[in-house]
Parts: sequence; structure tokens; C-alpha cells
Amino acid sequence: MQDVFSHVYMEEGAADYPIAKAVLSKINSTVIAIPHYKDVFNRPGQDFLAQKASPKLILAVRRDNYFYKGAPMCENYGLEHFYYSTQMMNCIYNCAYCYLQGLYPSANVVAFVNTEDYFSAIPSEPAYISISYDADIMALENLFGYAALWINFVKQHPHITLEVRTKSANFNSISNIQPCKNVILSWTISPQSVIDTYEEGAPSLSSRLKSVKAAIEKGWNVRLCMDPILPLADWKASFEEMLDQIDINPSDIYDISLGGFRMSDAQYKKLKRLRPDFPYVSDDVSEEAKLIIERRFKK
Repeated sequence: MQDVFSHVYMEEGAADYPIAKAVLSKINSTVIAIPHYKDVFNRPGQDFLAQKASPKLILAVRRDNYFYKGAPMCENYGLEHFYYSTQMMNCIYNCAYCYLQGLYPSANVVAFVNTEDYFSAIPSEPAYISISYDADIMALENLFGYAALWINFVKQHPHITLEVRTKSANFNSISNIQPCKNVILSWTISPQSVIDTYEEGAPSLSSRLKSVKAAIEKGWNVRLCMDPILPLADWKASFEEMLDQIDINPSDIYDISLGGFRMSDAQYKKLKRLRPDFPYVSDDVSEEAKLIIERRFKK
């Protein structure tokens, strides 16, 4: 883990938390003290794409807004109370279509170290909570251990359904934990041609599917997320090719999520400025993809 982050910005008060101490013990980074994480994260004139080449880590303390209501454009899986949590902000991967580059002014990764405060603020009503919408927590599990902390917490709170979504091939980092029936491990999978072109730094399809199979064999609820399906000229052929590689019994999959290219107008405009060469298209092919899935994965 020594080469993950060359510099760590340490917010005042964050160094006292066990997670911060554990992180610093695993990496060899230059540590810079700062009053508040926003002094670095929100400063003007940053170049998001340039920072992606060498993102820095900011360790901070979250003091409010531990949970947000899920946006209408997000899938709520039929549950009335749907929230997401920003335990981390930003992802170590560099996907061309990622909405985070239209949301945040910085590509640096913010990790909030006061996990117990999140647990204290957990909703009292039955709720669905995703902890990895604004970051790929599983990708950095060996460094932070957030997924394990959350899974072990919700084992004692069965009214919470927890989703951990990832593009990583890092299931091994939590493979020693007993499966929890109110936890869903969700893998975003893409055709290898899309990964090669638009998902810089992300693991290959075969690597992700290896982790998927390992999780299923352990008894976890596993969701396959096939989104966004980018309506490129060859999308159907590459989509079918991806499905050919999924050598998994349909009855072993918790469910499959499908979706197109979705983000707010403001995020979309910023993304177009950052990546003018990205092939932006508005067609939604998810309904056609759904029919293909239904033919392929009849339980």
C-alpha cells in the first residue's frame, strides 16, 4: 500500500482517530496538517483530470450530513427510505463517464475517519443505505477497512439493508467475514472494450467476475450492475460478448441492475468541458438490454 498516495492532508483533529492511525501505519506518505478538508478539496482553480494522475488523500472528520436521501435518478429498488453515505468522496479509478468529475472540484480522495458517528446517526426506520456511491470503498478496503466495519455493524441492525458497490476485484479483503443476509455486494460490470477505453485503472471484466464468483460461493447476496450501458455504435455486440463471459447460475445472482448514462444537467455540462472527446449520446438502450438479459438469465 506504500505507493497509493504520495501525500496525506490531515485535518485538525483527524489524527486522533484509530482509522487515521491505521492508514498512516500502512503507507509511506508526506503528511501535511490543514485546518479543514475544504481548504484543499474546495480550493479554486483545480484541474480535476491532472489530479487524477496522482490524487492525494485527505483525512477528515465528518461533523454533519452523514446520510443523504437518494436522488430520484438513482435506483431505490422499491424501498421508501433510500439513503447514501459519504464515508469517502472520490474514486481511485478514472472512468470517463463518472458523474463525480461533474460533482466535485477536486480529484483528491477524502476519507472521513469518524465512522462511529455515522453509526450513531443511522436511521431508525427500515432503510436501504449505499455506502459507496461517491467512492469505491471496496477498492481501498485493504487500507481503510470501511466495508468490514459497516457489514459488522449492520449485522446487529437488521432493519438496515446495506449495499456495497464496487468495480474492484478485491472481494478477498472481506472474504473472512461471514455473509450477512441484509448486505448486498454489488459489482458494476462492463464489456472489456468499454473498460479498456473508458474505465482507466479499473480491473478487467474477468477479474471482477472472479471476485463475483468467490462472493457467491461464500454465500453473499450479489448484485450485478450493468450500468451505465453506453449506447455506442457496437454496444449490443460488446454487451452480448460480456454476457458470454458470465459463467454463473442465474439462480445464484441476487438481482441484476440495468441503466443508461445518467447525471444532472450541471454535471453533464461540466463533464463535456472536461472531456470534449467523450462520445456523448442521449439514446437509452437499457430497455433493449433488459430484453437481452431476460433471454439470457431466465431463473
